[in-house]
Amino acid sequence: MAILEVIISHQSEVLLSRRYYNSSIINDDKYKEGLIHGIEILAENLEDDIQKFTLGTYTIVLLTQNIPFTEKSEKKSYIHIYCIVNKNTDIDWLRKAMKNTLSSFTSRFTSYDIINHNRSKFTIFNERVDKILGDLIYKKEDRFRNVFI
Repeated sequence: MAILEVIISHQSEVLLSRRYYNSSIINDDKYKEGLIHGIEILAENLEDDIQKFTLGTYTIVLLTQNIPFTEKSEKKSYIHIYCIVNKNTDIDWLRKAMKNTLSSFTSRFTSYDIINHNRSKFTIFNERVDKILGDLIYKKEDRFRNVFI
């Protein structure tokens, strides 16, 4: 198992994206944002908590969380994390890591920064994402190679 890419988004706009391996589904950023927008709209209209779906040889795993507001009067808003993995990946460990990543992200950044899509601030979170996901970002052969290097 390896995470090919992890994406954190709000209102269909990519806030943070980490690509670990190339794949044909994720090379075009406009396509990626369109796909994310479609997923979010579908989940809203179906009033369903979509957790994963498969496109070709890839699975996209999704986790959604409310953005914590300081004011009770603020309208609910959601932040999403997506992981693109190979189709036959067991996602139990992945979902735990995704939840931890999203919680760390919303703890690290203010709801103001998230809602205003202040992407320049989010790049400092790249190393933290890598650390949280740990070995999940490596393919088996790369994980094995890292043991001996």
